[in-house]
Amino acid sequence: MSKADENRYEERKKVEDTARAMIASYKTDVATYNQYKDSDNIEKQNWAEQAKMRANRTANSYNEFILKNSHVWENNVPNDIDNSLPIVE
Repeated sequence: MSKADENRYEERKKVEDTARAMIASYKTDVATYNQYKDSDNIEKQNWAEQAKMRANRTANSYNEFILKNSHVWENNVPNDIDNSLPIVE
């Protein structure tokens, strides 16, 4: 493997690992939000709102990250990497 190929591989791996970590964080926060959003307990409702804010912050960061780094896949994005993450309403 040439040095250029090795560098491209390392960049792609780093981008994919970061994207997967962001997706996992987002999904965790969305699940927390959905679990507690309709609770009668005020503290749990607060947990839900905090999780929603984190999920939306992650979605915004992720969507920008994917736009900036889409070149690493050359239109061959792995199946487990989403093109974007939706904002939680």
